[in-house]
Amino acid sequence: TPGGHRTWTVPNAGAPAQVLHITGPGVATIAAQSSCRVFRATSDQSITANTITKIEFNSETYDNQGEFDPTTNYNFTATVAGKYMVNAFATLTDTAANDNVNIFIYKNGSAHSDVVQADAKGGTFSIGICDIVTLAVNDSVDIRIRNATNNDSVDSGTTVTWLNIHKV
Repeated sequence: TPGGHRTWTVPNAGAPAQVLHITGPGVATIAAQSSCRVFRATSDQSITANTITKIEFNSETYDNQGEFDPTTNYNFTATVAGKYMVNAFATLTDTAANDNVNIFIYKNGSAHSDVVQADAKGGTFSIGICDIVTLAVNDSVDIRIRNATNNDSVDSGTTVTWLNIHKV
């Protein structure tokens, strides 16, 4: 094809469907690759001091394969095995000076990754985490948070408390 572009298609319910496109410089686009972006949309979520709490991401920006549950379990369940980039960010509204805050990536109900930060000033505090997680079909991922010292609230809003997961 012109410029060295290549596209692969396969039959899908009797009609061809594009599955892979590679440009001349080698940039690959995979149609409908497993990915989602979700966020906490409704009111702030209360968390109890020194209690690891699942963040209830209850709205989706996108979910290409319908793998995220924004209403019941608030987790991502892989439909395809592979490595997934997991990025999460949370904003807490009621931290006190010197509170220790953890954010966790949980895989199948157990901690996979953990970031801890101390809030030097108190007030509104943000924390993020990023890791690559190997998932089998039906493995699940969720995000949890803990303020080790005080009760707190996870702020709601598409730009302040969010999660994205992309198969890599």
